[in-house]
Amino acid sequence: MLKFLGWVVLLIAVSGCDKQETIANGCFKGRLVIKGICKNDVVQLVEGKSDALLVESSWTYPTTGTVYRNVFAVDSKCTFPDSLKEGDEFYFTIDPGQMEDCALCKALSPVPDTKLKIKICVPGT
Repeated sequence: MLKFLGWVVLLIAVSGCDKQETIANGCFKGRLVIKGICKNDVVQLVEGKSDALLVESSWTYPTTGTVYRNVFAVDSKCTFPDSLKEGDEFYFTIDPGQMEDCALCKALSPVPDTKLKIKICVPGT
């Protein structure tokens, strides 16, 4: 019984990681606003200080004319998860030293000039 209660306490502690704790651990919250062809993806900064990141304060997607605020193009195309869909929110850190070594198609899709290599955060780490 004590072992079971220990697991319950551990699960409650782990699930208690909220978004503020994640941001405090160096992560930003983003939303995938454009899932472009050939991994030409665009992320919007949702939470975290935009002055801590190099993002475009305003960018217009030429195909639709939609204006996005605080966006950047994903430059870590090899490691950015394919499972994310447009509108999905996630936490990330900047990973400028990340090496890219994968095969990608060469089709182009409009993206902001600002590109960042990012790594997905796991809440509480």
